[in-house]
Amino acid sequence: MNGVRFKTKAHNRYGKRHTPGEMTRAELRYADELEQRRETGTITAWGFEKFKFRLADGCFYTPDFHVVHNDGSMEFVDVKGTGPVDDKSIVKAKVAAEEFWMFQFVMEQQQTRKQGGGWKRREF
Repeated sequence: MNGVRFKTKAHNRYGKRHTPGEMTRAELRYADELEQRRETGTITAWGFEKFKFRLADGCFYTPDFHVVHNDGSMEFVDVKGTGPVDDKSIVKAKVAAEEFWMFQFVMEQQQTRKQGGGWKRREF
């Protein structure tokens, strides 16, 4: 899958730290779903960590995925696992959505089986 390896670093209070260029388990699951959507023609294309947005001096936001829809619109997706979501991630997504209003920014959080499975979508 695009030469992306699976590996994570040490834990922090929000779970395992993300290693740039390597997908977490949740990201791998989401990538599989995106690939199925591409193969069935519901989206045109997708990519992993291809864009980096400068939000302020020394502050950047790299969404996990970009999705190109059939109408040409582009969506940036930040994928989160089942644990708590870091406030910093939410703030960066909100700022990116305000600064780069021509794109859609969303957060997809994986839901546990107890929660019904699937993904909980949050749009910014």
